[in-house]
Amino acid sequence: RLWHWQLFEKIEPGRELLYSTGWLYSVFDYLRGGEAFVLPVQSAADNGNAHKALLTVLEDRAILIVSCWNTDRVKHAPDQLTLRLPESVLSKKIGTVKTLSFTETNSVYDVVRRDLAAADLLSEKHKKHRGAPATSVIESGYDRMAADKKTGAQFVSKDWDKYEKLMRNALKLSGFNGTVTKKSGGIEVLFEAANPSVTVIVMNFEK
Repeated sequence: RLWHWQLFEKIEPGRELLYSTGWLYSVFDYLRGGEAFVLPVQSAADNGNAHKALLTVLEDRAILIVSCWNTDRVKHAPDQLTLRLPESVLSKKIGTVKTLSFTETNSVYDVVRRDLAAADLLSEKHKKHRGAPATSVIESGYDRMAADKKTGAQFVSKDWDKYEKLMRNALKLSGFNGTVTKKSGGIEVLFEAANPSVTVIVMNFEK
């Protein structure tokens, strides 16, 4: 059921862009079977950003998903975030920690939007509204980024290897630059979150 909604935009036969919801649902697939908890998020500064955090505890690992955003789409100050995972929820010893994040740097639609802008191929709406969300390249009428559907499809297809690599790499785990520390009563997670972003932190349990 997670994959019920349309999650891909067909550019041409055999080439489809993954919507941001598709990225998120790909992550959600790994949470199946775990117990989920909503956690409070503390920020070191008041940048006006909003935050949400979900922790899922599985047999061999815990997965923490933290979103950071601002309703003003032209404000991008990052946040130093702290989350406390109580021992009553997470009592196992943490081993390796990996992470991935979804940001305007590796979101394929944000990259396509910037490329279209550089080539002067953006729709009038997207030219006028810098903070408009990157939604679709050739579909959805008013939300479409490309001024011309056919030209937009050709533009993306011409550089397809680049965009396909972006989509794949956005779902690859890498080393965690923050800290995961054992504290009295639980675990403390500290890291810097880009704005906007969704950060996934995978904490594998020691055997």
